[in-house]
Amino acid sequence: MILIKIKNEEFKFEKIYKALWIYEELTGKQSSELISTNTFTSQVVFQYCILKANNENFNYSLDEYLTLIDEERKNDNDVFSILFNYLIQITIAENKLLKKEEKKKK
Repeated sequence: MILIKIKNEEFKFEKIYKALWIYEELTGKQSSELISTNTFTSQVVFQYCILKANNENFNYSLDEYLTLIDEERKNDNDVFSILFNYLIQITIAENKLLKKEEKKKK
């Protein structure tokens, strides 16, 4: 879990099941497709869903979020890259854990 500052407000960013549910509801796609369709759009939408899932005070629409990340980038706060890199780290850690679990089963 990390905290990210957007417009001088701190938001919790943690990959939780509620975020996956919001992603599926919003896009009509299965969350498992995030791995195979690693596009900018899917990543931005997933970041948005994670922020929505973790923060009751995150009251931005997806369109407003896109505007915010552009504005923050102009102010040397590259929210998208920070969150994207964090998700990569989480995915690597999850994959290592899965591999350990698989080895234990053998």
